[in-house]
Amino acid sequence: MYEFSSDDLYCEAVQSALGIDSPTETANALLKLIRSQTETNRIEYARALLPKTLLRIRELDDDRERAYLLRLFIERQCALDRLDEARETLALLDFDADQRAGSLRTLSLALTKADRIDEALRLAEEIEERDDYEAVLEATALVRAGQGFFGEAMSTAVKIEDTETRCRLLGGMARAQWAASMSEDALRSLRSAVGLGKAMEDGEIRDRVLADLAEGFAAIHRIFDALSLVKEITGIPQRIETLCRVAVSVQESGNFAGGKSTLEEAQTAARRLADPAARGLGLRRVAGALQKIGDTEEARDAFREALEATRSIRNDDAQARTLTEFGRELAQLGLQTFAKRILRIAAETAERIDDGAFRILALAAVGQAQAEAELPEEVLETNRRMEIIRDDAETEAAFDTANRELPVLYGLAGGEHFEQGVMEARKLVDPLERTTALRRLAEILARS
Repeated sequence: MYEFSSDDLYCEAVQSALGIDSPTETANALLKLIRSQTETNRIEYARALLPKTLLRIRELDDDRERAYLLRLFIERQCALDRLDEARETLALLDFDADQRAGSLRTLSLALTKADRIDEALRLAEEIEERDDYEAVLEATALVRAGQGFFGEAMSTAVKIEDTETRCRLLGGMARAQWAASMSEDALRSLRSAVGLGKAMEDGEIRDRVLADLAEGFAAIHRIFDALSLVKEITGIPQRIETLCRVAVSVQESGNFAGGKSTLEEAQTAARRLADPAARGLGLRRVAGALQKIGDTEEARDAFREALEATRSIRNDDAQARTLTEFGRELAQLGLQTFAKRILRIAAETAERIDDGAFRILALAAVGQAQAEAELPEEVLETNRRMEIIRDDAETEAAFDTANRELPVLYGLAGGEHFEQGVMEARKLVDPLERTTALRRLAEILARS
């Protein structure tokens, strides 16, 4: 299709990174390339960059910078399943206790994921921060539960002091028990977690825990328990979001009437919110859930209602940002025509922002969302809008900042625009900006 492949673009990005003057920025750029290649399944390419990157990091004079980048490097090694090498790198962090502590957690969790549980727990004994230690305990217990060792998982659960972590673990155990046809055990695990969750004093955390547990009840077809728990969530936006999640779960279990009535309850609650931004967000959540369960016409009505609420937000900057996110969500749901309309309104709203620099940055955000939605002509129109309003030093600087995204915007638009994006990236004089653009274009091409 093109004269170049994603591998070609990654190679160009690496060469550009090696031309960056700052050793710290070079190491950072290489770490981002390793992460990108890992996420796009260029595993061997990513592993080949590890020695070169470590060499650059070890050459840094500043101890704080070197420690921070070593921690990031260990994260990359773990993601690439280089766990023994990561343990060797950990030895280089003895001079910085804080970064070493973060790396201990990362490596312990990676060992857990690789089913090297005993090693993970031995390493975790060196973790001094209680939250980090309990995160490892939770992870090992969930692995054991998934393997059917529920007694061992429960023994680990009672060692966990943080209530939210223990509730999350019990919820995970319940799902594993349900999958193993242990329905009564799953119900007991969830009810134990509910007892702990309801006793929590922090209202926000309590709501979050109860929301997760309500979804857990719905997953094991205990709809009455799920909806009863939702009623105890005090924050209305959290309650609406949970009702939507429960409704989708209920629908997927075959209870179509239950899913529909649950969404009607969520919609009623959303309409009662006085703040237009919160009301619009709540209605978007309802509309998205309606779309997922197949009620497309009602979903469109709810989206229109959400748009009406969003357009009543008085601050133009806030309204433009909200509309941009709204358009992005619609595109992700496959509603391209509606997304195109919303993003045009977002651009028009952005043009009303008084401050010229903020106006350009808001338009740049709209252009990014249009590119992600594969609306190339809309992207170019938004860029023209930006060019028209750069009329002083401040807006010129904002335009230059936004225009660094131009190669990526073209790349996201695809087709002949992608080639234009590569040409624009290669024109960038600053090697760091060129590296970033080429890396992101390589990601887009690798995932296409």
